[in-house]
Amino acid sequence: MDNKEIKGAIDQITVPKEKVFNAIDKGLQKSEQTRNTKKKVLVSSVAVAALLGITVASGFFNPTMNKVLAKAPLIGGIFQEFDD
Repeated sequence: MDNKEIKGAIDQITVPKEKVFNAIDKGLQKSEQTRNTKKKVLVSSVAVAALLGITVASGFFNPTMNKVLAKAPLIGGIFQEFDD
């Protein structure tokens, strides 16, 4: 078969253009939604990690914060050693 015959056979195939374009639009919208969701989760997790890091670090520098964190149930054992 020649390239002309193949191209002619491909051109004879009927394709519903509206359905194809609608499917492409739906796929693009779905991919944008997942990107926005992933971005929000990433920003939120970074903010939470920074907030926890600042809180724990302030316990080592500020004696009042050290006493407060020493009374906390989960991390209290760490800060009870530094009781000022």
